[in-house]
Amino acid sequence: MSELKIELSELMTCNDDLKDEFSRLSKESKITISPSDLMKEHIKRLKQYNELRDTGLRLAQLIANEKDSKISEIFEEMGFDMKD
Repeated sequence: MSELKIELSELMTCNDDLKDEFSRLSKESKITISPSDLMKEHIKRLKQYNELRDTGLRLAQLIANEKDSKISEIFEEMGFDMKD
C-alpha cells in the first residue's frame, strides 16, 4: 500500500509541475485560455485539418480516376509526398 502512496505522491508532484509549466508558457505566449479550452481548440483544429485532408484526397482520387492512373502518380505529378 505504501508503494501506491509513493506513486500517487509522485504523480501529484508531476501534475503540479506540469500546471506550473503550462502557466509559465501561457504567460510567455500570452495565452489566456484554460488548459481544457486550449485542448478543445486543438482538437477542433485537428478535425478541421482532417476534413480538409480528406477532401484533398478525394479530389486527387477524382483526378486519378479521370486520368486512369494511381493516386500516387497524381501526387507525384503535383510534387506532393503520399506521407501525411
